[in-house]
Amino acid sequence: MSATPSDAGLLHRITTGKYPRILVLGLHRGAGKRTVVEGLAREAAASGDPLGIGAAPRLVHDDDYSRELPTVVPLPAGTIVLTARDILSEGSAGLDILQDTGISSSLGELVVARVREEGEAALFGPSEPDSIHAVTGLLRTHGALRQVVTAGREHQAFLKTGLFDGVVLSAGLGIAPSEERAIAAIGYEVDALDLPECDALARTSFEVARSKNEIVVTDVEGRVLRTLTRDPAAAARWITGGDAPSTVTVIVPGKLNDDLVRPLVQSGMSGTFVAEDVTRMRVAPIYFKAWLKGGGEYRVVHSTPLLAVALNPHDPVSGVTAAPPRFLEKVGSEVSKVAVHDVVHEMLPAGKRRSWKFWSRKSD
Repeated sequence: MSATPSDAGLLHRITTGKYPRILVLGLHRGAGKRTVVEGLAREAAASGDPLGIGAAPRLVHDDDYSRELPTVVPLPAGTIVLTARDILSEGSAGLDILQDTGISSSLGELVVARVREEGEAALFGPSEPDSIHAVTGLLRTHGALRQVVTAGREHQAFLKTGLFDGVVLSAGLGIAPSEERAIAAIGYEVDALDLPECDALARTSFEVARSKNEIVVTDVEGRVLRTLTRDPAAAARWITGGDAPSTVTVIVPGKLNDDLVRPLVQSGMSGTFVAEDVTRMRVAPIYFKAWLKGGGEYRVVHSTPLLAVALNPHDPVSGVTAAPPRFLEKVGSEVSKVAVHDVVHEMLPAGKRRSWKFWSRKSD
């Protein structure tokens, strides 16, 4: 459903469900994920239930190497954060260390701390999906019943099965060169990241596919027609060669990419592609959409609920701002199956100027 002024706010949406671990995924530079986290943290602190917050390192690529940078966010007192020893003094917030994590990083050991005095805090870590369970568990141990981790698109591996209980996409006008293309791009991202789970028969066939490391093709009733080499081009030749029915379910143990999808789209076939989770879907937008337009489906064995889109009407790169209510309404119509929120207009205290702000650092 699209968001309207009477809809529940974003914090209410994520706290009324069983979503203790939330990923805020920024889809592009200037998506606004820091603004989202700041607003959530302030509302949570006001309710007496402070959040635990972490942020995957921001990757900055220079000519010869890449650097990992922290995310600096204004946070209220009482917020539990994940940071690193080398940057404890960065930012104006007073921090009290609660626990060492034993996890090393490019900025020193990761530590859990509490914001003692309101101000900007430098968030850092985790950088690897395997560390998610450990750090969110430590944040919870120190009183943060809900944990929020922010990450950019380069950390899409955080969408792997079981790492988070729900996802909030942070996106906006800056995702594309024009408002119309931005709306379409956000719609595509929602379609690509909010895939339904497959049925029990397909799940069983996926286990066969994974154990044999082969592609499994079934009919619409779930009966196995053939197991094929994992080579997508070779598999596509058999599927489109006339021996398979025109509607099939194709279950892949690894990544699903254009080499398998494109030939089936071009042949006019339909059916369902099944992969383990959304991180395994590597299909170009043109073929992804064409398969759906032809009546096909994409499903996953394991899904993480997409809870909402946090919408940013401002593009900090070009300086252009879309009219917030109209932009919200248009995006809400495009992605009608997911709630859309402009967190600035939802969360800022009455009397304050409701405008998006951006920090001096080069990416958000």
